[in-house]
Amino acid sequence: AVESLRGLSGLVGVVALTNAPEHGRSARLRWFARHGIDCPMIINEGPQGAAVGALAARTRGPSAFVDDLIPNLDSAADAAPAVHRFQLVADERLRAHAPTSPLHTRIDDWRPLGGQLRAKLTTAAR
Repeated sequence: AVESLRGLSGLVGVVALTNAPEHGRSARLRWFARHGIDCPMIINEGPQGAAVGALAARTRGPSAFVDDLIPNLDSAADAAPAVHRFQLVADERLRAHAPTSPLHTRIDDWRPLGGQLRAKLTTAAR
C-alpha cells in the first residue's frame, strides 16, 4: 500500500476517507506516519457516497475511490457515478468471505491496484 500510495501522491491528490470515530483520528494519523503515508484524512460516519461525491466535485480531473465494503462502494456509485471504484480486501483471511459486485473493480493487491489507479487517473486527465 505504501509504495502504491507514494507513487500516486506525486501524480494525483490522495485523501484517506475513513469510517472511524473522531477520537481515533490521531491514532490513525500516527499509524499512517509510521508506514510512510502522508495524506489528508477525512473522518466519516456511515455510507461514504456523500463524502466521495463532495471530494470528486472539488477536483478538475478524474477521481477514484477504494474500499473493502460493497455498501460504501455502492453509496459512492449512487452519489458520484463518474468516480472510478475499486474494491480492495487487503486481509487475505477475509477475501474469500467478502462479497463482490460487478459494479466495482475488485483488485486485492496494492501493486496492481496502484497501476490501475495510475492508469485511470492520469490517462483520463491528459
